[in-house]
Amino acid sequence: MGRHADEQRRRGIAAWPIVTGLAVVIIGGLLISYFTFLENDAAPTDASCTSARTVEVVAGPEAAKVVTDVATVYNTTNAQARGACLSVNVTELDSAAAATALAGGWGQSTPAPAVWVPDSAGAIADLTAARPTMTAGMTPDPLATSPVVLAMDEADSKALSTPLTWSALTAPGLRLGLADPQSDPASFFALQSVLAKSGTDTKALTAANLTAGRAQLAEVAAMAVATSGVRSALSALTDGTADFSAVPVAERDLNIFNTDNGDALSAVYPVGAAVGYSITAVGLSAPWVDNTVQDGASAFISFLAKDEALLMFQQAGFRVAGLTPAPAAHGVDPSTAVTQYPGAGSAVASEMATILASLPMAEPSPDPQSEGTTEPTSTDAAASTEATEAIDPSPTSEPGESAATTTSAEVGTAPVTPPGPVITFVVDASAGMSSIE
Repeated sequence: MGRHADEQRRRGIAAWPIVTGLAVVIIGGLLISYFTFLENDAAPTDASCTSARTVEVVAGPEAAKVVTDVATVYNTTNAQARGACLSVNVTELDSAAAATALAGGWGQSTPAPAVWVPDSAGAIADLTAARPTMTAGMTPDPLATSPVVLAMDEADSKALSTPLTWSALTAPGLRLGLADPQSDPASFFALQSVLAKSGTDTKALTAANLTAGRAQLAEVAAMAVATSGVRSALSALTDGTADFSAVPVAERDLNIFNTDNGDALSAVYPVGAAVGYSITAVGLSAPWVDNTVQDGASAFISFLAKDEALLMFQQAGFRVAGLTPAPAAHGVDPSTAVTQYPGAGSAVASEMATILASLPMAEPSPDPQSEGTTEPTSTDAAASTEATEAIDPSPTSEPGESAATTTSAEVGTAPVTPPGPVITFVVDASAGMSSIE
């Protein structure tokens, strides 16, 4: 009886080490599984990948949001190149600034790109002129476009007696609000459209075209008022405080503005070829792009050209060749036929700004609140004219817009200029309208 009880006690004591050992094994297995999960989570997601690489993309302000959205989708596809799992990272940078940086070997704080998606054909032309091998493999056809139009109050647009044309942009009572073409893409697009040739010549404007078209530019300047940029000009048209009746703006940007402002303005499409935004994906040939990243860049560019990605551009207000045009909405009609010409580069923009600054422009309407109710005498009017020509009449910058004036020649050395008021451009440093999205 006692022996039997002792045997039971021995069996009970011997079970504890077994239970403890099993617990250690189970806990250890869980820990190993946990750390293995963490390691795999940081490693390439596909078991066949031997490494992970990032395809850096730089996009212009008008294109950046859509390209980022497309990249987000692309990063879910587990794309690979040469055994490496790929991901795409998009950085926004002004297209002209990007062209300058790339031509100089990059030198930016962000990683150098393998893919560049500028919103301007002129920026590509600038880079190609400086580094032709860097863009040698690109496909010239744009992914999406947005031509320049004229934004007008609906009543003013309906009051036009005859259709406008870019080559002869005149109509009774029409006054354009123009900004510095070096800083305001829409004004630059419009002035290029005035000089664009019809027919088979589809090359971008050159400095020689500007010289030959000086008389046309003078006609436009005579009916134009200097503005600080497209955003403030559209707002002035909307609230009725503008000294002008029409503002050049990209079709897409007017769509965005009207969406946020109750469809206040209407797009007028002058007859003739027009310049505008042109979104093109460029695979770069550069020292920092190795074979693996180059293959990844080509794969992402191909993905951008798929219908699913192109539809995302259209939904953002762009025109896409091959897709059914979006229906008319928010004051614009993308089904309106427009022949879009490639934009010129920075050298043409600089020369155009210089020519425009030398041409007389329409004087802004007087502000009754600032002038009082006393009618000026002829003597006062003469004095006022002299003062206007001697004093910088720069308008006040809008919030978020930096003011700058064109540099004039030194006193005593400047040539005699045509009569008229001094023209001062106030620069809209945003270089686009993407900030209102």
